[in-house]
Amino acid sequence: MSDTTPVSRLDRTNRAALIVVVAALAVAWFTGSWWWYTCHIKNLCGTPGAVVSTTTASTTATGEVQKPGSCPNYLTAPIIAGATNDRMNVEELQKFLNRTEKARLNIDGKYSAKVIAAVKRYQTKYKKTLLTPFGLTSPTGNVDGATLTKINATFCGVTPTYVKG
Repeated sequence: MSDTTPVSRLDRTNRAALIVVVAALAVAWFTGSWWWYTCHIKNLCGTPGAVVSTTTASTTATGEVQKPGSCPNYLTAPIIAGATNDRMNVEELQKFLNRTEKARLNIDGKYSAKVIAAVKRYQTKYKKTLLTPFGLTSPTGNVDGATLTKINATFCGVTPTYVKG
């Protein structure tokens, strides 16, 4: 004899609840994965402790006029000596240093000793805002924190706001 009991209303409710729970878990997993990829793989979460604010219209280093608060970050992630850095980000840094500091760097996307030396000269030139307030006495060669903020602000044609963090 086979059991042919009809599906009760409670069973249907349990199935619907299970579907809702599975869907919620899928959304949470996707959101977490997207955040992890964006922040930790692509380094697009910004730099802690550094804020660039624009309150007036400005002209970027390339001559583009920006509306208040609309200037995008020129460099999108920190560039650290010895780390795996985004090649396009390093190329933009090389172009910036060539344009503003007459560094004569090859635009090859490699964070080489010559590029690090140019960054150190830049940090030394602006040591009153890039080194001294943060307790540093010598340049690091890393483009993060205040250095990243200053480069992005210079690109946007604004005065940077530094937040120690």
